Amino acid sequence: MILKYLKNRLVYLWVEVSKGGIVLKDSKTQILGILFNSQGLWTSLGGLIFSMIIGSIFIVISGENILEVYNLLLIEPFSDMNSIMNVLFRSTPVLITGLACAIAFKSDIFNIGVEGQLYVGGFAAVWIGMIEFGIFSFLHIPIAILAAMLAGGFWAGISGILKVKFGVHEVLSTIMMNYIAISLINYLVIDIYRKPGSKPQTYDVTSSAVLPKINPPNQLNTGLFLGLALVIIIYIILSKTPLGFELKSIGANPIAARFAGIESNKMIIIVMVLSGAVGGIAGAEQVLGVYNAFKVGFSPGYGFDGIAVALIGRNNPFGVLAAALLIGTFRYGGMLLSFNTNLPREWTMIIVSIMILFVAGSTILSQKLNEFLYERMA
Repeated sequence: MILKYLKNRLVYLWVEVSKGGIVLKDSKTQILGILFNSQGLWTSLGGLIFSMIIGSIFIVISGENILEVYNLLLIEPFSDMNSIMNVLFRSTPVLITGLACAIAFKSDIFNIGVEGQLYVGGFAAVWIGMIEFGIFSFLHIPIAILAAMLAGGFWAGISGILKVKFGVHEVLSTIMMNYIAISLINYLVIDIYRKPGSKPQTYDVTSSAVLPKINPPNQLNTGLFLGLALVIIIYIILSKTPLGFELKSIGANPIAARFAGIESNKMIIIVMVLSGAVGGIAGAEQVLGVYNAFKVGFSPGYGFDGIAVALIGRNNPFGVLAAALLIGTFRYGGMLLSFNTNLPREWTMIIVSIMILFVAGSTILSQKLNEFLYERMA
């Protein structure tokens, strides 16, 4: 009986401390708490190491040096300031789309449509960006970003309404809305707003609508600061406001939330609109800060990458930031591999994808471990 009691208490301590549910007082339990609170870190590191072992098989088969490959993939991206800026450049769009996904996932709503929301938001930003603002040019960027938020929020809100009013699952509706958004925007760009004599793209935005580069000619722009501001804002909303409490409540226990007086249907629409608005900002960052126009196919799938980033970051804004930096490192490191080794580009993509897969999978495994321990304790 005593052993069973001690086991249950240890399991309880593991789960609650790892979730941040217990504040530890004395030094010994503080050390234990640090270890338990680092559970997600350890599982992610374990996934990274295991993926490196699997990736080594491909490297050996190709005849490359394992240490050289992983040096290029993980160390060289931080070897100088220019490399660091290239990592940040690749991290910025997936940071914003990861935050968009995290908002929805936190409420147990699966917004798979951030790619489409990114497209409509980017087009709205460019449409405003092509307008001359004259003496009000200082308002150009904020209004263009606001337009992107409204467009992305509106597009995501449609799926929210379909779920609430007609019972259409958000996974199905958001996937279909992706296809509609991408096809519709491509039609507008190619057949109506296309710049003559160019690849499919709109006219350039005016200079007052361009997000400034941080260190030209590097493509990293002030959209990075916008992404960092979103991390803080979303963290405050989720952790410090009644809206955040309601948002998390419908995800944790919809029945209890309903008894607490929270209107779940209303919150579903609000969550989808907020998520889509952030997704729209991701589109604005790309078209105003990188391309200065809307180019067909400008996104290689940033909206879908945001799903992995949110899962790796456990839907925590600061976790999403760390996950986005990890993805940015892999992407830039993968480019260095293509330039400096004889690894086929496809193999480079396989190795990078395996690393992302195992890191994301280890995070999910950690969550399942908590659930399993809860069940055993009960």
